[in-house]
Amino acid sequence: MKTMGRLFLLSVFFVCYFIFTGLAQEGETSYRYSLDQDKAAFENLMESESERFARTDSQNFAHKYYLIAQELPDWLFSPEKYATTGDFFIGVSDPGMDSLKALELAEHRAKALLMLSRGTHIDNVSDNFMVSNGGNQRENKKSQYLDFTRLSRKKILQNVNFATDKTFYTKYGEGIALVSLHSSNKKKKDTIEVQGEFMQLAREDDYGLENTVFCKLNIRTYKALPSRDTVFSEYLYKGRGRRFNLQSFFQNDTIVFPAHPYRYESSIENLKDSSCIISNSLSAGLWNSYINTLFSNISYYNKNLAANVKSSYDNYSLKNQVIIRTVSRNRLSFSLKKIIIRNNELFLKVNWQQIK
Repeated sequence: MKTMGRLFLLSVFFVCYFIFTGLAQEGETSYRYSLDQDKAAFENLMESESERFARTDSQNFAHKYYLIAQELPDWLFSPEKYATTGDFFIGVSDPGMDSLKALELAEHRAKALLMLSRGTHIDNVSDNFMVSNGGNQRENKKSQYLDFTRLSRKKILQNVNFATDKTFYTKYGEGIALVSLHSSNKKKKDTIEVQGEFMQLAREDDYGLENTVFCKLNIRTYKALPSRDTVFSEYLYKGRGRRFNLQSFFQNDTIVFPAHPYRYESSIENLKDSSCIISNSLSAGLWNSYINTLFSNISYYNKNLAANVKSSYDNYSLKNQVIIRTVSRNRLSFSLKKIIIRNNELFLKVNWQQIK
């Protein structure tokens, strides 16, 4: 019996040993599998977070890079000191372009503006519309001002030649070119056609003031025979308050506008001229500010020239309505004397002359 008892206890011991050993091994395997899972998950987390921080750091670096103002060359601010003739103008490309294409577009625009400056036809319509309603305890007033200007010139280029005197390429991917007009013995007859439009619409009521701006410039150059090539560009800017929309095409290519904080400065001291009263922010790039300021100056100066004025006045149901329309057609020339940049605002000093 003692022997049988000992064998039973020994059997129980071995059974319990194998059971607990198996459970321990199974637990250890499960524990190791769990550790492997945690390690893999941790590595994936670290990798994804590292990539995220790397992307964030890269974006922060790019943002800080563009916050540093682009220093512009001295010749941009006093172009007549660097131009090789008295007939010159500056052209600027859209941002985000490679250097060769950007400078090509800048020269293309400089030639067009140079042709406009030597004698452009200007058609202008201005409307002042005001409504006053005195029927309520508090008088309500609404006013609207619309100013639309169209510029155009078509010129056969004979016995003349263009010279690019200065060029510059900004970190924003913008080309800038100073172009002069020279006499030449060449008999080729290229033709350049320029059409520009500029509209300002201001609405004011008891709740505030809203401004809308429209600026358009189409340029087409027809090469002389036997080439018959055509160089074409189209620019369209629509702004409403701080929001704006851009469309730009050059040689059948659509130019995509990069979203950057655009900032510019000069290495020379720019003293503001008292005659420079119109400016535009440079936050949407150099070209947008430059062409909008130039066309705005042309529209403003044109108001001092001869015009026909028509007005109407209505009074009904305690509502007064006044409409004043001004229509003009003139021809003038202009020259670019100075560009001024202050606090990321662009001003232009332009000389004018009416052509009878």
